[in-house]
Amino acid sequence: MTDDIVIIHGNGRLVRGKEAVMNDFARSLRDFSVQQTVESEETIVAGEWAFDRATVHTTISSSSSGDTKKFDSRTVTILRKQSGCGWCVARVIGVVYQQH
Repeated sequence: MTDDIVIIHGNGRLVRGKEAVMNDFARSLRDFSVQQTVESEETIVAGEWAFDRATVHTTISSSSSGDTKKFDSRTVTILRKQSGCGWCVARVIGVVYQQH
C-alpha cells in the first residue's frame, strides 16, 4: 500500500494513511474472523495507475459473541506503480449493496 492510502468503507468510515490502515486491519482481525472472496470485473491500466472494479462477498464472525454477518459490496481499487514495491494500493472505495 502507498503511504498516503485512503480507504472509504461501505458504511462511509474513512481510514487514511498506512499506519492507520494497518492498525484498523489489526483491530478487525483481532475482533473478527473475516472471510472474503473477490470477483474482479474490470481492470484498467493507464501508465503508472491501475483501476480495478470488483464485487466482494464478506462473512464476518465476532470473536467474542460468534455472531455472523454476511454482506456483498462493490469496490473500486486504485493502484499506483512505485519503484521498490510494484503495484501498491492507493485508494479503495467500497459500497455495500446487499446484506444477508
